[in-house]
Amino acid sequence: MKQTFLPRLSGLVLGSLIAMSNAFAAPAMNTSPTLSFIEPTGTASPTESIDVRLRLTAGQGGFNFDSNERNFGLDLDYISSDLNGKQVASITKAYLTEGFACSGSFTTSCLNGPPYNFAWNEGPADSVLGKNPFTLTEGGIFDYLFGTFSPSNGPVAAGTYHFYKASLIGVLSGTEWVVDPLNETQRVEQEFFNQHFTFASTCRTGDNSCRFSRTVVAGNAVPEPGTYALMVLALGMLSFANRRRKSAT
Repeated sequence: MKQTFLPRLSGLVLGSLIAMSNAFAAPAMNTSPTLSFIEPTGTASPTESIDVRLRLTAGQGGFNFDSNERNFGLDLDYISSDLNGKQVASITKAYLTEGFACSGSFTTSCLNGPPYNFAWNEGPADSVLGKNPFTLTEGGIFDYLFGTFSPSNGPVAAGTYHFYKASLIGVLSGTEWVVDPLNETQRVEQEFFNQHFTFASTCRTGDNSCRFSRTVVAGNAVPEPGTYALMVLALGMLSFANRRRKSAT
């Protein structure tokens, strides 16, 4: 299945999180955080908008992103392990953003439908973006709204719709170690810009064991638990009334 990955770009995020890093030691991040769907399955009515909520869980060593710390509090060895083969020497600018993998059946043109359009959560209260500093201790969790699928053209046909991959991404600029062209026995620092580093993703495209899905039920609406309670109460009252009439007869 062909997949397009769309990183989120936001001027608000750029303005709030890009900063020069100063000198404090960065803690080690030994394992990557994990990202999962909070409610991976459920039902919806044909006209209902569907929120996608995520849970970020810090791995061993915790998770730290802080513009007041050297290298934004990031472990350079951890970053170097998956940054296009670069051996990072320093991080001078950084910001957090999100990624949306254009796959699944909620949309047909990446963020757009039919049957649904996807809209990013603009927060900031219920968003992972704008958190600076953003620190989780080992095993700590942060729940947030990733975005919302809304019907793009009237009621959606009954069926099950799915989505696979949301990501938390760092966009980083800094310097890397390279071999000195004038002396191959030495290394020198060379600048790099806007490298995308994926901290965590929810699910590989095509992996149905961890995907996000909603089953659209035909009809005007999916009954809420409170509706079922009222129905049971009404049936009980009718039964009680019938018994009284029989007793009176």
